[in-house]
Amino acid sequence: MNNFQRFLLAPLIYTLFMFVFFLFQYGPIKSILGGIMAGLIFGIFYYFYQTNRMKKQLTKDGLDKEQVKLFNGANYVTKNDSQAVRLYLLSDRLVFIFHKPKTADAQKEIPLEQIQLVETDMSKGLFFKGLSIRLNSGELVDFRIFAPKKWKAEIENAMTNNLSAGLA
Repeated sequence: MNNFQRFLLAPLIYTLFMFVFFLFQYGPIKSILGGIMAGLIFGIFYYFYQTNRMKKQLTKDGLDKEQVKLFNGANYVTKNDSQAVRLYLLSDRLVFIFHKPKTADAQKEIPLEQIQLVETDMSKGLFFKGLSIRLNSGELVDFRIFAPKKWKAEIENAMTNNLSAGLA
């Protein structure tokens, strides 16, 4: 779910709940108007709250908003474990920051030049469940993330842009 869908879906659900709430008190016409007004007000506050929260998260992680092409929460998967991370795609690297690091490294980076292949994994052939990144060293890095096709396309796009910028 991208940010636009998130900002649109929450106020719509709130509008529906407020419509039902007002319906029992004021009747259909006033409940429609009341639900729409409540949804708009909630949507405005929700939008400013979420954008402010995202800006704070980016500055807390030490990243510049203009450099970040894509970010989302994910799970970093190893053979024996899975850890929650915040995954950022920048113009020149992929950064993942652990929520609760189990080692001294709270942040790891993968330069785009080290990425050999990006694939999406399938779960029983029905649902996308993750993103697999094969590095030039042969190491495989797995993430479970929402919209892995979008992440794959954006990483490949950033890799080609980075490569063409290096040739120019």
